[in-house]
Amino acid sequence: MLVLCLNVWWFTTGQGSGEPEKSLGGPAPAFTLPLWERPDTEPAGEATVSLADLEGKVVLIDFWATYCGPCKRQMPVLERLHSTMDPEKFAVLSVNIDKGRNQEKLVASYIKKAGYTFPIALDDGKTRRAFKVKSIPTMVLVSPKGEVGFVHTGLMSERRLRKKITALMGDDA
Repeated sequence: MLVLCLNVWWFTTGQGSGEPEKSLGGPAPAFTLPLWERPDTEPAGEATVSLADLEGKVVLIDFWATYCGPCKRQMPVLERLHSTMDPEKFAVLSVNIDKGRNQEKLVASYIKKAGYTFPIALDDGKTRRAFKVKSIPTMVLVSPKGEVGFVHTGLMSERRLRKKITALMGDDA
């Protein structure tokens, strides 16, 4: 139990990253990832998403795993942002970092129960490493120009997240 409590503290306070929150600037690493396809998606196929596909929007990239309790606590906030903010100006991209052949099954089981509607990409570790993610949940906000505007490790309130997103939208908000 103590180990579990320490892990939760570690991830929610951002201690694992050495710095829970920072603004970076500079271009976000380019990536193309397979999208987890919902069973009701037609037609089924090899759907992918890339950061270039989302250019011109503020993009919230959320790195998470099905075994991460704090990640699961953050996801309702992501769903509210996804469903209430202007899709022409803002996008949520959830990047699952579970490892192994069971990644799709783990994601499917969790998302089916939770009912989230935002896009979920499956990472094999390369994108996580490109963004230097050491702890989860980690959220990265990318500006409409493709620059890293903000990185936060741990939980974050919806209000603070909306403020950060709106600030990156600038005059277009």
